[in-house]
Amino acid sequence: MARFVIITSGKGGVGKTTITLNLAVALATFGREILVVDSNFFSPHVGLNLGYTNFNTHLHHVLKGEKDIKESIYKHQSGIKIIPGSISLDHLQYADAEKLNRLLPDIKDEGEVILLDTSIGLTHHTQSLIKKADDMIIVTTPELSSVADSLKLIKLAKSSKINILGVIVNRVKNDGLEMTLESIQSILELPIIAVIPDHVHVKESVKLKQPVVYSHPTSPVTDSFKKLAGELIGEKYESPIIEKDEEKMGSVLKKFNMDYIKSRMEELKKKVSPKDIEQEDED
Repeated sequence: MARFVIITSGKGGVGKTTITLNLAVALATFGREILVVDSNFFSPHVGLNLGYTNFNTHLHHVLKGEKDIKESIYKHQSGIKIIPGSISLDHLQYADAEKLNRLLPDIKDEGEVILLDTSIGLTHHTQSLIKKADDMIIVTTPELSSVADSLKLIKLAKSSKINILGVIVNRVKNDGLEMTLESIQSILELPIIAVIPDHVHVKESVKLKQPVVYSHPTSPVTDSFKKLAGELIGEKYESPIIEKDEEKMGSVLKKFNMDYIKSRMEELKKKVSPKDIEQEDED
């Protein structure tokens, strides 16, 4: 049975759709069947990002009751499937997350992983979808406003009992002027599962209207997405690492994660004794 994974953020404009499509294509390179649902009812950009603006059938037709949800599925040349939304203002009145929730079981056989690209997680529509999904990935940029809004989202999400897989930090320039990974993880108290560099290949792929994983298969950005995809599905991925900058970024992230784990263990040792742990277990 498919797992429904919501990809959202606390703040708009952080690149959720770009992340969703590239993760989808990366997962597909492992032979997985992947479906992306454009459940950002008000700013549906999945189709736009792939160069399509006019679909005979889209999600809003389905929500309006005119079409079956399976009629709105399209296959991209990269191998992934998508259910696009409508960019027309006329269709906004049919935005209904609760109805989409009722329809999701009808597409559970359409992919091993079904990614839900949403609006920001603080909206009522996204909160409704969170209650029905299996997992959630949060996208942020290394800016204080984005991280702060992500923290609000995390607090709301935890009350819904959804499994949060972790945080993707997008558009990392590594120029010394942005928030550090240590600061972001310390604030959000969630694992950083991927760091996506702010690379020219991403801009080129946007111009080509293709996911960078598909348009630039040897890019260091593609490498980051494939690493993440492999980790999420438990598949071994051997990086071809062809650029020194990517090798440096990968080693920095690995060292950061190890240092963070060690520091947290030392903090716990100081704060919690074995007796305290036994007491908590008894409770």
